[in-house]
Amino acid sequence: MGRDPNPEMLASPILALAFSGDPSPMLFRKHIEELDMTAAEVRSHLIKLQAERALAVDTGVAESALYLADIDEELEVCRELYTWSAVTEIATLRAEMFGPQTG
Repeated sequence: MGRDPNPEMLASPILALAFSGDPSPMLFRKHIEELDMTAAEVRSHLIKLQAERALAVDTGVAESALYLADIDEELEVCRELYTWSAVTEIATLRAEMFGPQTG
């Protein structure tokens, strides 16, 4: 109960690497580098997932609890990934412009 019907196939395969390995938040930087996605690209994917979820609710597909749970799980990971990638890009830009912050 509560398992994906096919754990090999996510609702959207773009974040498959984010689900591999240790899901510790400290490893999101590693996932960002592996995915080679900018914060804007992650945000774009997040918007597509939100639209996919809304469509599922509107069309009644959301009645499949497993499908909706899969999308919700990927949305959660994608939101965290977006936050981490945006913060990393901001810190990198700041360090490039003004030098690394220490202290």
